[in-house]
Amino acid sequence: MKRRVGAAVALVAVLAATACSSADSQNEDAAAAREPLRVATMQPASLFPPDSSGAYAFEVLDNLYDGLIRFDQKTGEPVMMVAESIKTEDNVVFDIRLRTGWTFSSGEAITAKTFQKSWSEAATVKNEWRNSAKFAQITGYAELNAAGGAGEFLSGVQVVDDQTLKVTLTAPDNQFIYALGTAPFYPLPASAYDDVEAYTKQPVGNGPYKMAKAWDGEAEIELVRDEAYKGPKPAANPGIHFTIVTEEATPWVQLQADELDIALVAAADQPNAKKQLSDRFVRKAQSNDLVYLMVPTHLAGWNDPRVRQALSMAIDREAIIKAFFDESTVPLTDFSVPASVGYRQKTDLPYLKYDPAAAKALWEQVKADVGGEVAPISLGVPANYGWDEWGLAVLNGWRDVLGIEVAKLEPLANVSTAYEGGFADPVTRSRYSDTPSPATILVQQFTKGGTANWTDWHNPEFETTIQKALQQRDQQAAVAAFDEAKDILIEQMPIIMLWSQGDAFGLSDRVVDFPVDNFNKSNYRDVKVVDLN
Repeated sequence: MKRRVGAAVALVAVLAATACSSADSQNEDAAAAREPLRVATMQPASLFPPDSSGAYAFEVLDNLYDGLIRFDQKTGEPVMMVAESIKTEDNVVFDIRLRTGWTFSSGEAITAKTFQKSWSEAATVKNEWRNSAKFAQITGYAELNAAGGAGEFLSGVQVVDDQTLKVTLTAPDNQFIYALGTAPFYPLPASAYDDVEAYTKQPVGNGPYKMAKAWDGEAEIELVRDEAYKGPKPAANPGIHFTIVTEEATPWVQLQADELDIALVAAADQPNAKKQLSDRFVRKAQSNDLVYLMVPTHLAGWNDPRVRQALSMAIDREAIIKAFFDESTVPLTDFSVPASVGYRQKTDLPYLKYDPAAAKALWEQVKADVGGEVAPISLGVPANYGWDEWGLAVLNGWRDVLGIEVAKLEPLANVSTAYEGGFADPVTRSRYSDTPSPATILVQQFTKGGTANWTDWHNPEFETTIQKALQQRDQQAAVAAFDEAKDILIEQMPIIMLWSQGDAFGLSDRVVDFPVDNFNKSNYRDVKVVDLN
């Protein structure tokens, strides 16, 4: 069995960050560049870390803030940033030592009290910020949010001195260190709480960039390099100019018009882009995203795993990829993203594989048990997202293999709330993992009350197995337990895994160094550019 296994999360994790530099002429030209790096994104949900979600918000925030850790861009291992060291002996109590001298771009010092305040405010449910539940595993979360409250701070986040935090969890979690590199755990300055609405428009971070001006939902977000930044990952370019687009095909058009320096190229445009750009067309080796079908498991009929298994086996993923994507897109063979720790290139369970005969036999068994035909099936797709063609191919596959009546594609303005609006069929969705840990997907999406559990599917055996995995003292043992949990998901098929769409980028002639990074939301801080005139 092939797998990618990251380095162990040691019982005592003391990791150091290193900075490197070079002095060749291109780097000197890049250092002297005056014009910002120009990139495209889609509308961010929010630029307030406790209330942000999605890749588009995080790719901006990742450049405004530094967390306690980042992830090594090649291995995914935690690398210390604001933290000087993180130590634990039991995966329950974590001693976090901060680097000295780190400040926000406003000059305000970052201390242990900064994190205590930031995390406690983010965890407070009455603030109605969407990332509150990310702190539920810290001792004191329930008490903080009980009727009447229980103090101002999470009791499990204790200030030892200005540079030292002691964090206590409610149960062992060998993956907790990964969460410390995500946006909800970023430190916030005191000004964030004076006027949250105003702060969200012009956040003050501690990263290598700062806001050039307030953002009020316009089509551009402008960051400039913070020359006072003293951290280990300074900006290699003078700033970042984000252009907000509404369709995934737009960045390629803008790159050709010399309006962008880096463009994420949509699948339909990749053959042409590769031909035109040659070595300025770059792919990611592994992907931290997955594309899948959300299934209304909360509704009668769809709550039978055999229905979902049959539909999954009736999808010819490889044929659809060949027709609509390229070699950077790969069928998912595990219930995780390919860039995650422990991802399996092969499993012994059948339901993620195309098997029309088995799919048809299982479907006939379901029909016999329910005593009749199944209602026509529709497929929800996000409107204006370019997924209609392959979505139709999925529907046609179900018709051809299973002999079922299919209805039509249903364009949806918001796939996240499709079932709240009464839609009662599968919905195409995608998500990315903001850490290399398999727990990011498994816990958030499939445990009861998980922050991304859109259909409230849950399974007692899966819950028990996940807890077993999180409590392991050895990373190899944790990976093995996560495999057991993923096997349950493959059997139950609460969602139908499809593929991981590898990213492809087109670069302008201004870009002289573009390190591809699977794990940090956007690695724009390391991109070197030159002025061409």
